[in-house]
Amino acid sequence: MNDAIKASNSAEKFSGEDGHLVLRMITKGMNADSQNPVADFDVAGIFAALATEDYERALELALGFEHEAPRANAVIAIARPVLEENKK
Repeated sequence: MNDAIKASNSAEKFSGEDGHLVLRMITKGMNADSQNPVADFDVAGIFAALATEDYERALELALGFEHEAPRANAVIAIARPVLEENKK
């Protein structure tokens, strides 16, 4: 996770949302592109799962984001399962 956060900090426009795979097939007579959403690549899904395992560590990792958008997405994702658990 530390390496992923460092990489995201170097990408100025990274928001942590809209994770997708781009598939390209280029042949002599054809070019084809396909974008497929992958929720597991989104910051929210990753940090929600981390929060259920180790809340403190998830929060520590989330604060490693330098840009506001991914940091906010991570913190909100961490808070969601905690708040849901407190509702019960």
